[in-house]
Amino acid sequence: MRRIALPAGLMAGITLAIMAWCFYEGILQCNNPPSHSFPVRGVDVSHHQGTIDWPVIAGQGIRFAYMKATEGGLRDTAEGNALSI
Repeated sequence: MRRIALPAGLMAGITLAIMAWCFYEGILQCNNPPSHSFPVRGVDVSHHQGTIDWPVIAGQGIRFAYMKATEGGLRDTAEGNALSI
């Protein structure tokens, strides 16, 4: 058991060290940048999120939304109707 614990602990330590280095170098980044660097916040929404509660979104400091308007000219809609070009 001890023979397994030492290599596993060593691998975990090496992994954490590599991840810390990647964060330091900017290779890995958090998905929530600091608001003092990026004061304008927005969201990307689509039909996958279902109904959006816009007052809740606005209460979170979100100032804009990016919404996809189309799937293209030849894709079927959710209702099964073909879109025209």
